[in-house]
Amino acid sequence: MNATNLKIKLIKEIDSLDNKNIDKLYGIVMNFINGQVESESWESLTEVQKAGIDSGINQLDQNKGISHNMVMEELKKKYEIK
Repeated sequence: MNATNLKIKLIKEIDSLDNKNIDKLYGIVMNFINGQVESESWESLTEVQKAGIDSGINQLDQNKGISHNMVMEELKKKYEIK
């Protein structure tokens, strides 16, 4: 499916949503768009930020993290997304 067809399909799907779901979708889309901005490089982070990232990586290495699938399931339940 080409980009034009995808845009048309998205517009049709969005047009069928109620106001509550439009607000939710807007937040999701804006988070996605804002996440596309190039992130800071490691060198520009503070030592506290670097330590936090290292701590998170260590937790994941020790299997203390939450899987992506589990996080997504919880978010879908919280925001009533199918």
